[in-house]
Amino acid sequence: MRSAASRRATGLVRRALSTQSGSSSSSVSATDRYLFDLNGFLVIKKVFNASEVDAANLAVNAHLHEQHERWGKLKVANAYGVRGNTLTGTKGRFDLAGMLGWAEGERELFRRVMTHERLVPYYHAFLGAGYRLDHLPFLIRMERGSEGHAFHGGAVQPNGSPAWPLSYHCSQGEIRCSLLAVALQLSDTRAGDGGFCIVPGSHKAAFACPERILAYEEARETVVQPVLSKGDVVLFTEAATHGTLPWVSDVERRTVIYRFSPAGSAYGRSYLEGGLQGMAADLDGLTDAEAAVMQPPFHPRLDRAKLAEDGTLEPTKSREDYKKEFDKKVFGKNYF
Repeated sequence: MRSAASRRATGLVRRALSTQSGSSSSSVSATDRYLFDLNGFLVIKKVFNASEVDAANLAVNAHLHEQHERWGKLKVANAYGVRGNTLTGTKGRFDLAGMLGWAEGERELFRRVMTHERLVPYYHAFLGAGYRLDHLPFLIRMERGSEGHAFHGGAVQPNGSPAWPLSYHCSQGEIRCSLLAVALQLSDTRAGDGGFCIVPGSHKAAFACPERILAYEEARETVVQPVLSKGDVVLFTEAATHGTLPWVSDVERRTVIYRFSPAGSAYGRSYLEGGLQGMAADLDGLTDAEAAVMQPPFHPRLDRAKLAEDGTLEPTKSREDYKKEFDKKVFGKNYF
């Protein structure tokens, strides 16, 4: 089970890796743009250094009593009705959230993922200016024996219809992901360890992924399990078929998953339930740039605060007062 994905990873993943630490380019390279469009994922190496990751892991350790194991009806090896035994395990995975609201000294790295100067150019390139945090981030922790996750996502739903909420588009040189996953690595993943895996190129598939592939019981040679280091960040479009292989390493897996969307788009609904928007108002020490990323969905021309490529807040170009005044007369509020 481990060797097929590992062999596939040997050549392909190395070519899909982004530039090494030290790159301070203010835009995405032609190579990275091409590889993301080709494969549907990209690994940005060494976004965070060892001391930053160590501090984040200490913060996680302090909150492990808040984690929850996915077991029983919450098991994910056969999620979405996928049948098979290849991804099963002897225990579940463990989920932990709330890190954006942790105490000062614990939360910093987790917040920086939203505005990091190494990452913002990719957010702009794949989501557009004014991108927003769509899902509340959470940590996935796996121990030896933790089950995998049935493959999911993909450009086409099982019934053959397009998966519009996850869609990937590239038109006239512009990439747009309806939902971009960003996975911060707090542990190393060696070849064959298990963990995150993906079917490269599946974000452009015209047919639904067969169930035996979703169960990792067929065409395993098409699946890649990237080799990852602490501090790396994986970007992938949710339009690509992806999943998790059972964890077989004695060193636990830790990855924090974020999902971002374009300015006017939403998949999650936490912003309606006092989640993102309410949290941004209540979070202690949140920067203006971080608060901008946590805005609810609306078009940038409607006075949306947004970031420059270096992660700093751009001056907001305000919508003209006469338009707001007219809308107030018509709709009773400043914005239609």
